[in-house]
Amino acid sequence: MRGWRVSGTAACIAVPLLLSASVKAADSQEITFNIKILAGTCTVQAADVAFGTLSGPEAIGKNWVPLGGIKPLSVTLSNCAGTQTVGAPKLTMTAAPGSAVLAGSENKLFRDSSSTSRGLGIGIYRVSSPDTSSSKDFFANGSAVQIGAPGAGWSSLNQVYGYAAGVSCGSTCTAANLGSGTLKASVIFTFSYD
Repeated sequence: MRGWRVSGTAACIAVPLLLSASVKAADSQEITFNIKILAGTCTVQAADVAFGTLSGPEAIGKNWVPLGGIKPLSVTLSNCAGTQTVGAPKLTMTAAPGSAVLAGSENKLFRDSSSTSRGLGIGIYRVSSPDTSSSKDFFANGSAVQIGAPGAGWSSLNQVYGYAAGVSCGSTCTAANLGSGTLKASVIFTFSYD
């Protein structure tokens, strides 16, 4: 009987030692989730705007005046649907990847990296009939325009919104700052209801 106790005791001691050898300290990681729950959304579409060929020397001395006039720009919202109408509906305009703000343009004229002209950018006006003698009606990069009253119903947002676009040299329209070549820019319109 004594032999059995010794082996039984040894077995009882050995099992916990084996179990503790395979248990290691647990590693943990805290995860933070940041989520913005949208009240709804709309499909946003806008057609390309072509300016054709413009005469660069016409811009000399005409700060903010659009070279060759303005072109209409239509942004269409469709399929607007949501659950809440808290805040106000807005369209925000930003430079698309590959496009940047023209230096010295108050953050309001855009051109992409493949443009070869110098001192010119494309501006988007926040209204369809803008004051073209200053920069006051331009969208600034990242700025928003309210497109409906606070609490506007989702179906009322399904429409075409009229804006304008123009080619300008901003506030530095001197012969020394301008150069001929190509000009291209891309922007993104983003809908939000906040």
